[in-house]
Amino acid sequence: QAIAINPSLATAYANRGILRLQKGDEKLAEQDIAQAIKLDPSLKASLDTYLQKMKEHNAKTRGH
Repeated sequence: QAIAINPSLATAYANRGILRLQKGDEKLAEQDIAQAIKLDPSLKASLDTYLQKMKEHNAKTRGH
């Protein structure tokens, strides 16, 4: 709902992207995270790191 109310709120995209990553939906998560970074470039380092770690975690989880 936060995105519908304020589509320029970077943290809303970041949070939705993180939730999507946790659910294993990497494609949509990457889109949300890219939008968050576009809106607030200062988020790039932390979101890129989180995205990479979650992808690794998801890959390990799927492998077992």
